[in-house]
Amino acid sequence: MAKKLLLLMRSQTVYARILKDISGPYVAPFFASESELQGWLLQQSEPPAAVLLDRHWESLTTTESLLQRIQASVTYFDDFVQAASWLKDSLPLCSVGAEPFYPDDTKIPTSVSDVSEHTVNPASKDVATKAETSEGKLGIEKYLKSSKRKTVVQDVSSSVTSSEPAETLSLTPSVRVVEREKIVEKPVYIREPVIQTLRPRLVVFVNLWPGSGSTFISFCLAHSLTKTLDAGSVSLIEYPLQDARYWTYFRLYERILPYTHWLQDRKGSSISIEGVELVPLPPSYTPKAYSDEEGLVYIHHQLRKPFVLVDVGFNLQDSMLLESADDLFLLMDCDPTRIFSTSWTEQANSFLERYPRAHVILNKWTRHVDPDVLTLSPEHLYIPYLPPDIVARAAWNGTFPTTESTIAEELKFFTEQWIDRWVPKALIRTEEKRKPFWRRH
Repeated sequence: MAKKLLLLMRSQTVYARILKDISGPYVAPFFASESELQGWLLQQSEPPAAVLLDRHWESLTTTESLLQRIQASVTYFDDFVQAASWLKDSLPLCSVGAEPFYPDDTKIPTSVSDVSEHTVNPASKDVATKAETSEGKLGIEKYLKSSKRKTVVQDVSSSVTSSEPAETLSLTPSVRVVEREKIVEKPVYIREPVIQTLRPRLVVFVNLWPGSGSTFISFCLAHSLTKTLDAGSVSLIEYPLQDARYWTYFRLYERILPYTHWLQDRKGSSISIEGVELVPLPPSYTPKAYSDEEGLVYIHHQLRKPFVLVDVGFNLQDSMLLESADDLFLLMDCDPTRIFSTSWTEQANSFLERYPRAHVILNKWTRHVDPDVLTLSPEHLYIPYLPPDIVARAAWNGTFPTTESTIAEELKFFTEQWIDRWVPKALIRTEEKRKPFWRRH
């Protein structure tokens, strides 16, 4: 059996993009979880020829340990150019044969099912018994000491022909070696994992039509997460293909900041606003076509932070970004002139068919909305219509909306719902943890 290449990617879209037209028996299938990977490895008679591992793949630490045990060659995925070079170098390895491998935890049988009898020569003291597997490939030999349980054979010839007087002959006893399987009970230890770090999470917000509130909701959720975690834990990205608004909203033109956007040098920088690492579009930016792969590679490097929030705006086109998102939010403004439109309804249904994991948010919800007209679901999220003067005050001050206590209280049910789902209680930063340890009571 030929060796195979193993690609462990967090998204099937990225997996398909790397392989492109490459298929056949030399590439392992896509695995969505560690359990699927372990089941596949147990079915193989030899280790993978090479492994391309995403640093943000699920259960990364456990998978690294497993690949190290089977002595697989691992390369970490950085970008698509590096992946193409890896494929070029690794494909020739698939045709090289190798001996069957056995992981460290493979159980090799050590008992003999058949009971054999041996007649021992008087000059011999030990009996060698050879045990083999069903295929006879392991060649495992076991040497057993002579058993203490001996059976004396007394059946001898009835007459002894000799010129001398008959005398009793002493016979060498026959030895019967019996090997029995002994069941040994071992204690089972149950380890309870203690979460010390967060798995990076990519959260994407998209509008069903312009002005549905993706920017507003991403602002509120990013600021609430930053107050829960340490500063710099959340990155908020204003995605291309839309007009630049972050720069004007936060009045960044009033500050002298050394800032470079990632479209200019492929690396870019960020601006810290109230603990949130902001990646705004430059003020002179105009929406234009760009490489979707380029944006995904940049976001992949940003996933060193626990949370990366991306405001896509009004862009419902299929993209690897929407497919790679851990959580995808589709926002709809409760505007009767649009929400009852047949074209918008069809567009929403088409989007949800392509991305069934998307969460629907009905923004600016009021008691005047007729629920009999809308096709509502208990899983939909409802954001109430907030007082315009308070929202405008935060905008004119150039701050996050949740800095206003009224807005923070109105959206508390929404922000706390997702923070509790994403962040374990052991990692939530409380007021007591913010104090120096010598001032804690």
